Amino acid sequence: MARWCLYIGDFVKGVRHGKGKLYNPNGSQYIGEFIDGLTNGPGYIIYPDGKKKETTFKDGQPE
Repeated sequence: MARWCLYIGDFVKGVRHGKGKLYNPNGSQYIGEFIDGLTNGPGYIIYPDGKKKETTFKDGQPE
């Protein structure tokens, strides 16, 4: 099964880069920074139940 998501935000050379929002199929969202297509830097995860968690990402992984 293909994994899909919706991204709304900045692009550089066709890649997510800068500020943006990522909507996942499970209903969660990430709002924050992207570098070279990956989540990087400070941001927020909003879970399907509405809970919000501030976190920092490096190379697409939470720290």
